[in-house]
Amino acid sequence: MAFSRAFDQRDKRPFALVHLDLDHFKNINDEFGHAAGDRVLVGVASALASEVRSGDRVCRAGGDEFLALIFADWPAADSLNICKRIIGRIGSVEAGPGSGRISASIGIAVSDSKPAVLPHQLFELADAALYRAKISGRGRVAL
Repeated sequence: MAFSRAFDQRDKRPFALVHLDLDHFKNINDEFGHAAGDRVLVGVASALASEVRSGDRVCRAGGDEFLALIFADWPAADSLNICKRIIGRIGSVEAGPGSGRISASIGIAVSDSKPAVLPHQLFELADAALYRAKISGRGRVAL
């Protein structure tokens, strides 16, 4: 619902759609157990909550994927800065002793008022940016 409202008002209130995916999360569950995976998800949620602003929206999309709406006058620049901080904060999350650090890859798609871009296309753009971040070495953000 938040995305639909944001998309309908994008000419008045620009935003960026952020798609975050944890790198190698399956390995954490396989090596350290699902309780460790749950601790990581809680740590990631805490990192997201501490870095986004009160008017932004974050949700868990499923598994180890999260989505965020970053509202800003300059959504590309602001979301890049926020996402870099998120990646840094997630880097301090551990599944448990000896588990090593967690990393996340993030893709960003920026809204605009062009009517040719449909809601599902914005999701596709964010997803494509996410995969560019993963291909370029993981633990990165791509716009």
